[in-house]
Amino acid sequence: MTSSLSFFTRRVYQLPVPPISKHKHYNRASFIDFARRHELSRTSTLFIGNLYEYTVQTELRHAAALLLHRTGGRSDNGIDHLGTWHLPGHEQPIHVAVQCKAHRRRVGPQCIRELEGVVARRVPHTWRLQQQQHQHQHQQQGAGQAGPRVGMLVNRREASAGVRAALQRSALPLVYLMVDLRGVLRQALWNEAVEALGVAPLGVEVVHGPERQLASELAELDAEGGLALWEEELRDKLPAELRAKPYPPPIRLTWDQAPGHGGALPLPGMDQIEARMLQQEEKWWALWNLAPDDQETRYEALSVIQSRFPEEKPLLWATGGVPSLLSERDRQGLLRELKMMGLSEGVVEEGKSEAEESQSTLSPT
Repeated sequence: MTSSLSFFTRRVYQLPVPPISKHKHYNRASFIDFARRHELSRTSTLFIGNLYEYTVQTELRHAAALLLHRTGGRSDNGIDHLGTWHLPGHEQPIHVAVQCKAHRRRVGPQCIRELEGVVARRVPHTWRLQQQQHQHQHQQQGAGQAGPRVGMLVNRREASAGVRAALQRSALPLVYLMVDLRGVLRQALWNEAVEALGVAPLGVEVVHGPERQLASELAELDAEGGLALWEEELRDKLPAELRAKPYPPPIRLTWDQAPGHGGALPLPGMDQIEARMLQQEEKWWALWNLAPDDQETRYEALSVIQSRFPEEKPLLWATGGVPSLLSERDRQGLLRELKMMGLSEGVVEEGKSEAEESQSTLSPT
Protein backbone atom coordinates (compact mmCIF):
# COMPACT_ATOMS: atom_id res chain seq x y z
CA MET A 1 0.00 0.00 0.00
CA THR A 2 1.24 3.49 -0.85
CA SER A 3 0.81 6.58 1.28
CA SER A 4 -2.70 7.90 1.85
CA LEU A 5 -1.46 11.40 2.66
CA SER A 6 -2.49 14.17 0.30
CA PHE A 7 -0.09 16.87 -0.83
CA PHE A 8 -1.95 19.32 1.40
CA THR A 9 -1.62 17.14 4.52
CA ARG A 10 2.11 16.82 3.82
CA ARG A 11 2.26 20.59 3.70
CA VAL A 12 0.34 20.89 6.98
CA TYR A 13 2.85 18.56 8.68
CA GLN A 14 5.79 20.12 6.80
CA LEU A 15 6.89 16.81 5.29
CA PRO A 16 9.24 16.74 2.28
CA VAL A 17 7.59 16.73 -1.12
CA PRO A 18 8.00 13.32 -2.83
CA PRO A 19 10.42 13.32 -5.77
CA ILE A 20 8.76 13.34 -9.19
CA SER A 21 8.87 9.82 -10.62
CA LYS A 22 10.22 9.40 -14.14
CA HIS A 23 9.35 5.71 -14.28
CA LYS A 24 6.40 3.92 -15.85
CA HIS A 25 5.82 2.06 -12.60
CA TYR A 26 5.27 3.39 -9.10
CA ASN A 27 4.92 0.40 -6.77
CA ARG A 28 5.54 -3.34 -6.62
CA ALA A 29 2.34 -4.39 -8.39
CA SER A 30 2.76 -1.89 -11.24
CA PHE A 31 6.38 -2.96 -11.75
CA ILE A 32 5.44 -6.65 -11.92
CA ASP A 33 2.83 -5.72 -14.53
CA PHE A 34 5.44 -3.65 -16.39
CA ALA A 35 7.89 -6.58 -16.32
CA ARG A 36 5.29 -8.97 -17.71
CA ARG A 37 4.33 -6.64 -20.56
CA HIS A 38 7.97 -6.06 -21.50
CA GLU A 39 8.97 -9.68 -20.92
CA LEU A 40 11.82 -8.83 -18.56
CA SER A 41 13.94 -11.78 -17.50
CA ARG A 42 13.06 -12.82 -13.96
CA THR A 43 16.74 -13.42 -13.20
CA SER A 44 18.07 -10.17 -14.68
CA THR A 45 19.74 -7.59 -12.47
CA LEU A 46 17.21 -4.99 -13.66
CA PHE A 47 14.22 -7.09 -12.63
CA ILE A 48 15.58 -8.24 -9.29
CA GLY A 49 16.95 -4.80 -8.36
CA ASN A 50 13.76 -2.89 -9.13
CA LEU A 51 11.45 -5.42 -7.53
CA TYR A 52 13.66 -5.54 -4.44
CA GLU A 53 13.51 -1.76 -4.08
CA TYR A 54 9.71 -1.80 -4.21
CA THR A 55 9.59 -4.76 -1.82
CA VAL A 56 11.78 -2.87 0.65
CA GLN A 57 9.60 0.23 0.33
CA THR A 58 6.47 -1.76 1.13
CA GLU A 59 7.97 -3.82 3.96
CA LEU A 60 9.56 -0.89 5.78
CA ARG A 61 6.34 1.09 5.57
CA HIS A 62 4.65 -1.59 7.66
CA ALA A 63 7.56 -2.87 9.74
CA ALA A 64 9.55 0.29 10.49
CA ALA A 65 7.20 3.30 10.20
CA LEU A 66 9.17 4.58 7.20
CA LEU A 67 7.46 6.79 4.63
CA LEU A 68 9.71 6.23 1.61
CA HIS A 69 9.66 7.48 -1.95
CA ARG A 70 11.64 5.68 -4.62
CA THR A 71 14.25 7.80 -6.42
CA GLY A 72 16.25 5.03 -8.11
CA GLY A 73 17.55 5.77 -11.58
CA ARG A 74 20.62 6.85 -13.51
CA SER A 75 20.94 10.12 -11.59
CA ASP A 76 19.92 8.89 -8.15
CA ASN A 77 23.27 9.84 -6.54
CA GLY A 78 23.46 6.39 -5.00
CA ILE A 79 20.10 6.78 -3.26
CA ASP A 80 17.20 4.40 -3.88
CA HIS A 81 14.68 5.89 -1.43
CA LEU A 82 14.25 9.18 0.38
CA GLY A 83 11.76 9.62 3.17
CA THR A 84 10.95 10.18 6.80
CA TRP A 85 11.01 7.93 9.86
CA HIS A 86 8.00 8.42 12.11
CA LEU A 87 8.78 7.16 15.60
CA PRO A 88 6.46 7.39 18.63
CA GLY A 89 6.83 10.64 20.53
CA HIS A 90 8.88 12.31 17.76
CA GLU A 91 6.99 15.37 16.56
CA GLN A 92 9.81 16.04 14.09
CA PRO A 93 10.29 12.95 11.87
CA ILE A 94 13.80 11.80 11.07
CA HIS A 95 14.88 12.29 7.47
CA VAL A 96 16.35 9.15 5.90
CA ALA A 97 18.27 8.21 2.76
CA VAL A 98 18.12 4.51 1.85
CA GLN A 99 20.35 2.33 -0.29
CA CYS A 100 19.10 -1.11 -1.38
CA LYS A 101 21.59 -3.85 -2.25
CA ALA A 102 20.02 -6.93 -3.85
CA HIS A 103 23.44 -8.58 -4.17
CA ARG A 104 23.93 -12.33 -4.27
CA ARG A 105 26.71 -12.14 -1.72
CA ARG A 106 27.06 -10.27 1.52
CA VAL A 107 28.11 -6.68 1.15
CA GLY A 108 31.42 -5.55 2.61
CA PRO A 109 32.51 -2.62 4.81
CA GLN A 110 33.04 -0.50 1.70
CA CYS A 111 29.25 -0.21 1.40
CA ILE A 112 29.13 1.48 4.80
CA ARG A 113 31.74 3.98 3.62
CA GLU A 114 29.68 4.56 0.48
CA LEU A 115 26.59 5.15 2.60
CA GLU A 116 28.50 7.69 4.70
CA GLY A 117 29.29 9.60 1.52
CA VAL A 118 25.67 9.53 0.46
CA VAL A 119 24.45 10.88 3.80
CA ALA A 120 27.16 13.53 3.99
CA ARG A 121 27.25 14.80 0.41
CA ARG A 122 24.96 13.23 -2.16
CA VAL A 123 21.46 13.96 -0.93
CA PRO A 124 19.58 15.66 -3.83
CA HIS A 125 19.54 19.44 -3.91
CA THR A 126 15.76 19.77 -3.36
CA TRP A 127 15.97 17.57 -0.26
CA ARG A 128 18.93 19.53 1.13
CA LEU A 129 17.11 22.80 0.43
CA GLN A 130 14.05 21.68 2.37
CA GLN A 131 16.23 20.64 5.29
CA GLN A 132 18.07 23.97 5.22
CA GLN A 133 14.74 25.81 5.30
CA HIS A 134 13.61 23.76 8.30
CA GLN A 135 16.98 24.36 9.97
CA HIS A 136 16.67 28.12 9.45
CA GLN A 137 13.14 28.11 10.87
CA HIS A 138 14.24 26.15 13.93
CA GLN A 139 17.10 28.57 14.58
CA GLN A 140 14.76 31.56 14.29
CA GLN A 141 12.40 30.01 16.81
CA GLY A 142 15.24 28.88 19.07
CA ALA A 143 14.16 25.26 18.70
CA GLY A 144 17.55 23.73 18.00
CA GLN A 145 18.25 21.38 15.12
CA ALA A 146 15.83 20.36 12.38
CA GLY A 147 15.07 16.71 11.68
CA PRO A 148 18.39 14.86 11.42
CA ARG A 149 19.38 12.70 8.47
CA VAL A 150 19.97 8.96 8.83
CA GLY A 151 21.53 6.62 6.29
CA MET A 152 20.03 3.16 5.88
CA LEU A 153 21.57 0.22 4.06
CA VAL A 154 19.11 -2.55 3.19
CA ASN A 155 20.47 -5.87 2.01
CA ARG A 156 19.05 -9.34 1.52
CA ARG A 157 21.87 -10.94 3.50
CA GLU A 158 22.99 -10.73 7.12
CA ALA A 159 25.58 -8.12 8.02
CA SER A 160 29.10 -9.51 8.05
CA ALA A 161 31.49 -8.90 10.94
CA GLY A 162 33.23 -6.25 8.84
CA VAL A 163 29.97 -4.42 8.16
CA ARG A 164 29.04 -4.52 11.84
CA ALA A 165 32.40 -3.06 12.82
CA ALA A 166 32.25 -0.32 10.18
CA LEU A 167 28.71 0.55 11.24
CA GLN A 168 29.69 0.98 14.88
CA ARG A 169 32.82 2.99 14.01
CA SER A 170 30.92 5.53 11.94
CA ALA A 171 30.26 8.93 13.47
CA LEU A 172 27.20 9.34 11.25
CA PRO A 173 23.79 7.88 12.20
CA LEU A 174 23.54 4.66 10.16
CA VAL A 175 21.16 1.68 10.13
CA TYR A 176 21.59 -1.77 8.57
CA LEU A 177 18.49 -3.82 7.74
CA MET A 178 18.21 -7.29 6.28
CA VAL A 179 15.06 -7.71 4.18
CA ASP A 180 14.90 -10.89 2.11
CA LEU A 181 13.55 -11.13 -1.43
CA ARG A 182 10.11 -11.98 -0.12
CA GLY A 183 9.90 -8.83 1.98
CA VAL A 184 10.59 -10.30 5.42
CA LEU A 185 12.58 -8.21 7.91
CA ARG A 186 15.22 -10.47 9.50
CA GLN A 187 17.90 -8.19 10.97
CA ALA A 188 18.12 -4.61 12.26
CA LEU A 189 21.33 -2.95 13.47
CA TRP A 190 22.13 0.67 14.23
CA ASN A 191 25.00 2.60 15.79
CA GLU A 192 25.37 4.96 18.75
CA ALA A 193 24.86 8.01 16.54
CA VAL A 194 21.33 6.78 15.85
CA GLU A 195 20.73 6.19 19.57
CA ALA A 196 21.68 9.82 20.16
CA LEU A 197 18.71 10.95 18.05
CA GLY A 198 16.28 9.84 20.73
CA VAL A 199 15.62 6.31 19.52
CA ALA A 200 16.85 4.49 22.62
CA PRO A 201 13.38 2.92 23.14
CA LEU A 202 13.69 1.18 19.75
CA GLY A 203 14.22 -2.56 20.09
CA VAL A 204 14.05 -5.87 18.23
CA GLU A 205 12.25 -9.10 19.01
CA VAL A 206 12.11 -12.42 17.18
CA VAL A 207 8.78 -13.38 15.64
CA HIS A 208 7.96 -16.99 16.51
CA GLY A 209 5.59 -19.29 14.69
CA PRO A 210 4.91 -19.73 10.95
CA GLU A 211 6.10 -16.94 8.71
CA ARG A 212 3.44 -14.63 7.35
CA GLN A 213 1.88 -15.11 3.95
CA LEU A 214 3.40 -13.28 0.99
CA ALA A 215 1.66 -10.25 -0.39
CA SER A 216 -0.70 -11.23 -3.21
CA GLU A 217 1.45 -10.01 -6.10
CA LEU A 218 4.55 -11.72 -4.71
CA ALA A 219 2.61 -14.90 -4.08
CA GLU A 220 1.49 -14.88 -7.70
CA LEU A 221 5.04 -14.30 -8.87
CA ASP A 222 6.26 -17.10 -6.63
CA ALA A 223 3.69 -19.44 -8.17
CA GLU A 224 5.17 -18.64 -11.58
CA GLY A 225 8.60 -19.63 -10.36
CA GLY A 226 10.16 -16.18 -10.20
CA LEU A 227 11.16 -16.18 -6.56
CA ALA A 228 12.14 -19.82 -6.67
CA LEU A 229 14.51 -19.07 -9.54
CA TRP A 230 16.11 -16.27 -7.54
CA GLU A 231 16.62 -18.46 -4.51
CA GLU A 232 18.00 -21.34 -6.58
CA GLU A 233 20.42 -19.05 -8.38
CA LEU A 234 21.39 -17.47 -5.08
CA ARG A 235 22.23 -20.81 -3.47
CA ASP A 236 24.34 -21.85 -6.46
CA LYS A 237 26.42 -18.67 -6.25
CA LEU A 238 27.04 -18.72 -2.50
CA PRO A 239 30.03 -20.37 -0.82
CA ALA A 240 29.23 -23.77 0.67
CA GLU A 241 29.29 -22.55 4.29
CA LEU A 242 26.76 -19.82 3.54
CA ARG A 243 24.66 -22.03 1.27
CA ALA A 244 23.99 -24.41 4.13
CA LYS A 245 23.25 -21.66 6.64
CA PRO A 246 19.53 -20.93 7.06
CA TYR A 247 18.10 -17.45 7.14
CA PRO A 248 17.80 -15.86 10.58
CA PRO A 249 14.22 -15.85 11.89
CA PRO A 250 11.86 -12.95 11.13
CA ILE A 251 11.96 -10.03 13.55
CA ARG A 252 9.78 -7.08 14.44
CA LEU A 253 10.78 -3.66 15.69
CA THR A 254 9.43 -2.59 19.07
CA TRP A 255 9.14 0.64 21.03
CA ASP A 256 9.64 0.62 24.78
CA GLN A 257 7.01 2.71 26.50
CA ALA A 258 7.59 4.86 29.55
CA PRO A 259 8.12 2.97 32.84
CA GLY A 260 4.85 1.71 34.25
CA HIS A 261 3.07 1.73 30.88
CA GLY A 262 3.36 -1.93 29.92
CA GLY A 263 6.84 -2.33 28.43
CA ALA A 264 7.70 -2.69 24.75
CA LEU A 265 5.02 -2.79 22.06
CA PRO A 266 5.33 -3.47 18.32
CA LEU A 267 6.36 -0.34 16.44
CA PRO A 268 3.26 1.11 14.73
CA GLY A 269 3.33 0.99 10.94
CA MET A 270 2.70 3.90 8.61
CA ASP A 271 -0.95 2.95 8.12
CA GLN A 272 -1.49 3.59 11.83
CA ILE A 273 0.68 6.70 11.80
CA GLU A 274 -1.14 8.22 8.83
CA ALA A 275 -4.55 7.50 10.37
CA ARG A 276 -3.38 9.33 13.50
CA MET A 277 -2.05 12.22 11.41
CA LEU A 278 -5.42 12.70 9.72
CA GLN A 279 -7.21 12.56 13.06
CA GLN A 280 -4.88 15.11 14.68
CA GLU A 281 -5.06 17.35 11.64
CA GLU A 282 -8.84 17.65 11.98
CA LYS A 283 -8.49 18.48 15.69
CA TRP A 284 -5.91 21.12 14.78
CA TRP A 285 -8.12 22.72 12.15
CA ALA A 286 -10.96 22.93 14.69
CA LEU A 287 -8.75 25.30 16.72
CA TRP A 288 -8.89 27.93 13.98
CA ASN A 289 -12.70 28.17 13.72
CA LEU A 290 -12.52 28.72 9.95
CA ALA A 291 -15.46 30.20 8.08
CA PRO A 292 -16.24 28.62 5.75
CA ASP A 293 -14.29 25.49 6.70
CA ASP A 294 -13.51 24.37 3.14
CA GLN A 295 -10.31 23.43 1.32
CA GLU A 296 -9.76 26.86 -0.20
CA THR A 297 -10.05 28.57 3.18
CA ARG A 298 -7.69 26.02 4.71
CA TYR A 299 -5.07 26.72 2.04
CA GLU A 300 -5.22 30.46 2.72
CA ALA A 301 -5.27 30.05 6.49
CA LEU A 302 -2.33 27.64 6.45
CA SER A 303 -0.21 30.16 4.54
CA VAL A 304 -0.97 32.79 7.16
CA ILE A 305 -0.44 30.50 10.16
CA GLN A 306 2.90 29.09 9.00
CA SER A 307 4.18 32.46 7.78
CA ARG A 308 3.62 33.90 11.27
CA PHE A 309 4.78 30.81 13.14
CA PRO A 310 6.93 28.65 10.80
CA GLU A 311 7.08 25.69 13.19
CA GLU A 312 3.34 25.48 13.83
CA LYS A 313 1.67 22.23 12.80
CA PRO A 314 -0.58 19.61 14.44
CA LEU A 315 1.04 17.77 17.34
CA LEU A 316 0.91 14.13 16.33
CA TRP A 317 1.59 12.64 19.76
CA ALA A 318 -0.38 15.02 21.96
CA THR A 319 -2.48 12.85 24.28
CA GLY A 320 -4.48 15.63 25.88
CA GLY A 321 -5.11 19.34 25.67
CA VAL A 322 -4.51 21.32 22.50
CA PRO A 323 -2.63 19.71 19.54
CA SER A 324 -0.66 22.89 18.83
CA LEU A 325 2.82 24.24 19.53
CA LEU A 326 1.48 27.75 20.16
CA SER A 327 0.73 29.30 23.50
CA GLU A 328 -2.87 30.27 24.22
CA ARG A 329 -1.95 33.93 23.83
CA ASP A 330 -0.31 33.45 20.41
CA ARG A 331 -3.16 31.29 19.20
CA GLN A 332 -5.82 33.82 20.27
CA GLY A 333 -3.89 36.61 18.57
CA LEU A 334 -3.63 34.61 15.37
CA LEU A 335 -7.36 33.83 15.52
CA ARG A 336 -8.13 37.55 15.67
CA GLU A 337 -5.88 38.15 12.67
CA LEU A 338 -7.56 35.37 10.69
CA LYS A 339 -10.95 36.89 11.54
CA MET A 340 -9.86 40.31 10.26
CA MET A 341 -8.83 38.60 7.00
CA GLY A 342 -12.25 36.97 6.68
CA LEU A 343 -10.90 33.45 7.16
CA SER A 344 -12.18 32.70 10.66
CA GLU A 345 -15.02 33.49 13.01
CA GLY A 346 -12.39 34.36 15.57
CA VAL A 347 -11.98 33.37 19.19
CA VAL A 348 -14.50 30.82 20.38
CA GLU A 349 -16.51 32.52 23.12
CA GLU A 350 -18.65 29.59 24.26
CA GLY A 351 -16.70 28.77 27.40
CA LYS A 352 -16.39 32.41 28.34
CA SER A 353 -20.09 33.09 27.83
CA GLU A 354 -21.10 30.16 30.00
CA ALA A 355 -18.75 31.33 32.77
CA GLU A 356 -20.13 34.87 32.58
CA GLU A 357 -23.70 33.58 32.66
CA SER A 358 -22.93 31.44 35.70
CA GLN A 359 -21.31 34.40 37.46
CA SER A 360 -24.27 36.70 36.76
CA THR A 361 -26.69 34.10 38.09
CA LEU A 362 -24.80 33.87 41.38
CA SER A 363 -24.27 37.63 41.75
CA PRO A 364 -26.65 39.55 44.04
CA THR A 365 -29.06 41.87 42.26
